[in-house]
Amino acid sequence: EEYSYISDNGYKAVGQEPLSTFSIDVDKASYSNTRRFLSQGTLPPADAVRVEEFVNYFSYHYPQPANGDPFAVSTSYFTCPWNPGHQLVHIGVQGKEIATERLPANNLVFLIDVSGSMESADKLPLLKSGLRLLVDQLRPTDKVSIVVYAGAAGVVLQPTPGNRKDEIIAALDRLQAGGSTAGGQGIRLAYATARENFMKEGNNRVI
Repeated sequence: EEYSYISDNGYKAVGQEPLSTFSIDVDKASYSNTRRFLSQGTLPPADAVRVEEFVNYFSYHYPQPANGDPFAVSTSYFTCPWNPGHQLVHIGVQGKEIATERLPANNLVFLIDVSGSMESADKLPLLKSGLRLLVDQLRPTDKVSIVVYAGAAGVVLQPTPGNRKDEIIAALDRLQAGGSTAGGQGIRLAYATARENFMKEGNNRVI
């Protein structure tokens, strides 16, 4: 594993540089990755610890936007806990939450590499556990297909409604890593599967 070097931001004099910007997207992977290292009894590489992703990992229950606004901003200001000579400004941005039942139906085709290189615990087994969490959120209007590729490509789960969760989980449980990698054939089969079950008013994705 390799991680890009993280350098601390220098201090800026606001009289000279009053403008500050920040990204509106949210990434939380560093927290989970660091937890993986610790659960294995090792310290993570320093550059794997991204402070903003630790902060973003948790839910702060910010208020929802009002008056039709797409997002709401919450701010707080307090003395820095580790350096009383400094102050911290906390800015929280909360996007509008969309009720799940109002979302378009999903036509999801998962294209999964099951070649021998996926055998280690942090690859195919981790992917399967993550997909099990997704299955809990599926609705009857959603459809899931699973296409795999190793030495050859094949459909291991035909388009299946989200309320048939046992069938989807069983298909995941059958996945085993082994063989070479026929990625191109898998991509063509996944898109063909998505096209055959295309939902005109839905959310169609090959993942």
